[in-house]
Amino acid sequence: MFPDEVPYSIAAPWGNSSTDASVTGQGLRDIEAEVINKAIVQARGNVAQAARALGISRATLWRRMREAGLTARR
Repeated sequence: MFPDEVPYSIAAPWGNSSTDASVTGQGLRDIEAEVINKAIVQARGNVAQAARALGISRATLWRRMREAGLTARR
C-alpha cells in the first residue's frame, strides 16, 4: 500500500498522508512521540484513556513515554 492509497478517514487525524517522513526529516520515534503526546493532551493527561485511544496497553504507553522523555502532564 502506498501513502496515497491510505483512506482519508485514517490518514486525516495524523496529518497529511502524502508527507513522507524522510522528506520532513522526522524519524519514526519522533512521529511516535508526537502521536503519543497528542493522545495524552486530548485525554487531558489520563494515560489509561490515551492508551485506549491508541489501541495499546497502559504499560506499553508508559514505556514508550519513558523512551520518548514524555510525561502525562495536562
